[in-house]
Amino acid sequence: MDHKGKEMSTGPREFLAKESELLRQNLEKLTMQWPPPFPQITQSLIEQVGFRPHSSSSLGWTGQFDALTILFPMLLADLLPENAFDLSRKWGVVHALYMIHSILDDRILDGQLKPNSPVVLYNRLVLLQAEHLFHSLAPNEEQWWITLHHDYLSHQAQQDSRLADSVSNASELEESAYGRAALGLLAGCGMLSSAGARASTVERVWEAYKPLVIALQWCDDVEDWEEDLKFHRPNLLLAQIGTLVRQTIDDLSDSWIGEIRKSLFYSGALANAFRRAADLMKKSASLYEHLGAVTVARLILDKSARIEERTHQYAVLYSTEILDILDREVSQLTSAMAGVSA
Repeated sequence: MDHKGKEMSTGPREFLAKESELLRQNLEKLTMQWPPPFPQITQSLIEQVGFRPHSSSSLGWTGQFDALTILFPMLLADLLPENAFDLSRKWGVVHALYMIHSILDDRILDGQLKPNSPVVLYNRLVLLQAEHLFHSLAPNEEQWWITLHHDYLSHQAQQDSRLADSVSNASELEESAYGRAALGLLAGCGMLSSAGARASTVERVWEAYKPLVIALQWCDDVEDWEEDLKFHRPNLLLAQIGTLVRQTIDDLSDSWIGEIRKSLFYSGALANAFRRAADLMKKSASLYEHLGAVTVARLILDKSARIEERTHQYAVLYSTEILDILDREVSQLTSAMAGVSA
């Protein structure tokens, strides 16, 4: 297969900005055909998720919804035939709909959306539209399609119980993270298959994606551990200090949160989380580079470098916060001792 490289000739930043804007326009065009308030919901989600040039033209150190994930099918353009790049834009819409569905599913599960909310109905429509577009663009009898759908549906079947037990081991949570992300890979694999890629190529794209999404989950969990603890959600970072977390679940006082923060720092759990995320991203980048998907490999390496930069920043942040905690504890103890002496 002759690979497509000319679309990226303007530079990655310009490419991402252009494709982000085109994707936004295509999404708006599609959903404008839907009855109110669905077009307005789409507009709101576009702003929140970042289908805008200014937010999608660069990569942050964390966040599962940036240019790397939102534009994933287009980033595989190196694996497309010379005349097939427009195909990636069609698949990009399918991918965006799957991404929106995943985001809303999480919000529904976490209780952020009421069952009678119009957004819940919108979410069903988004999934149906994604499936319709998928089947119109590619056959579905390939084994990868069956397996990816199975992974996602298996994950969905476990969703009701995931909030009840927020403490699991990290390896189980990594597998769960991949299951949740399976929809994010469907469009990219479908695109390659419809463009005539070999089954072995599609499978290698799939295998390279797994360490990427697990790395993104590590990053997300480093940011969100306090919120996840509050709502009893699974969290990779907290799984490393499970015993303390179990003791804390029913007592979320500032002092207990401080104990967890100290444990995450002193136990090495925080440093391990950054190291694990960076290593997984490097592994994913290497697999994509060997496959010939150099654009996505380059962006993954860029994100990995940002994670490594963030490691030091977080170490300084946690050290400062722990010093504040210790200062308060010393002050409280001194006051208590003064009271006893009196």
